[in-house]
Amino acid sequence: SFHLLLTLLLALYLLAYLFQNGENILESWLAQLLLVLLLAEALELAHQAVKRKVKRPQLTAKAILVMAMTFFVQVSLLYLYLFEFLDGYNLTQLALGLGILSLLEHDLSAAVILTLFEPVSRWVKRRMYLKARDKRLQHPNLIVIGITGSFGKTSVKEFVSHLLAEDFEVLKTDQHTNTEIGIAQTILRYLEPKHQIFVCEMGAYRRGEIKICCQIVRPKIGVFTGLNEQHLALFGSVDQTFQAKWELIGALPPEGTAIINGDCQQLKDRIKPFRGKSLVLSTQNNDDLKDIVIDQDGIAFTYKGQVFSCPLIGAFQVINVLMAISVAETLGMSLPRLAERVKTLRQPDKTMVLQPFKRGFIIDDSYNVNPDGLRGALDHVSTFEDHKKILVFPGILELGEESEQLHEQLGEQIGREVDYAFFTDSNFSEVLSRGALRGGMTRQHVFSVSDQEEVLTGIHQLLEKHPEAQFVVLFESRGVEATHSKLLKS
Repeated sequence: SFHLLLTLLLALYLLAYLFQNGENILESWLAQLLLVLLLAEALELAHQAVKRKVKRPQLTAKAILVMAMTFFVQVSLLYLYLFEFLDGYNLTQLALGLGILSLLEHDLSAAVILTLFEPVSRWVKRRMYLKARDKRLQHPNLIVIGITGSFGKTSVKEFVSHLLAEDFEVLKTDQHTNTEIGIAQTILRYLEPKHQIFVCEMGAYRRGEIKICCQIVRPKIGVFTGLNEQHLALFGSVDQTFQAKWELIGALPPEGTAIINGDCQQLKDRIKPFRGKSLVLSTQNNDDLKDIVIDQDGIAFTYKGQVFSCPLIGAFQVINVLMAISVAETLGMSLPRLAERVKTLRQPDKTMVLQPFKRGFIIDDSYNVNPDGLRGALDHVSTFEDHKKILVFPGILELGEESEQLHEQLGEQIGREVDYAFFTDSNFSEVLSRGALRGGMTRQHVFSVSDQEEVLTGIHQLLEKHPEAQFVVLFESRGVEATHSKLLKS
């Protein structure tokens, strides 16, 4: 908004300059406004930093180099203008120059940095990929399990790793690692001769990236956890997302095994012929799966005559555990042994973690929100029939052209399943509120908030309003860690 105002004022300034005769009062006035707006923009940025609305970059070597180059380019532009092109101190010239720099410096900096840095970055990445591939080839007996999907990747990766950990030497990618560069770094830093299994989560921002991951690690087992509208802004359509993810299954050898979530209709409808063994698992119409029990604090089921139970919450976890069991079965583990290991499964960090507080429960599902994950979390929250239900939710990024429709649909489910909703991102608050009202909520139960203090204050007011009630508070949002922490301690 500030840059838009600057653009308009610069246009007016140039018009005044064209028609000036001698000292122009209008020109001087516009120049002063330009300087005021530039100062206001700086103050607004400082305010956002104080309120922690500006995300800090992770200080990797690449990030530090990019920041240093950006600073150098911007300072160089400012120096050239002030000391080479500016003929003495003149308020209007200074305002005009700074205004133009404010509008252009980011684009100019980005252009210079990309031109200089991108070829070097590509060369470094390719060199790392080749080194990682060569190191992986030195371990011919290593069995690689690749895991991909629009949702559920991290949970299934953690479950598979846990089930195998006591019977095999297992290496896995870290919780936040699923890109080709992260996978290559994991191999180069941590792969040792003792390792028998490498459990590798694979994500993608464009087609071809999972193919590169597979060229590096050469998976023998591939798990496709699900498909939905997540990342539509990146891929353009669910079909394109499927093609990008299916690269894992297409890279498996003829003796390989593909394990696919058959509960996900969008994925099931798109399954293509595969040259190896294919297991399409489902919790519906499955003769091997019986007696599914979903409690507020765990799940249980019988699979091939063996009883399984674990403290994972949410009905959607049944298919995730089933896929992990199938991976372990493929590697030769017995069902009784797997039942022992399943009992000790735990939720990954910030993924449907149930936490008690003095007025009920908090469910921390803030790691990564997606449409199916939110629907599953809301379904589980609805099982707390004797609790008042509160949702804290910002909305979902990268849904592309279908964002408004999907958010309105999610809003309707929110309106049906919870009693109060705090929408924390102004980009999605209006459409989510519209859907929530259609789902049965009243305007008094829907809150659009802008910072953590508002969320915490609003929740405390609801706790005071219902002193005898028990609550369940669902956090589907990053960026409210302080609110979550304070509520947990209260």
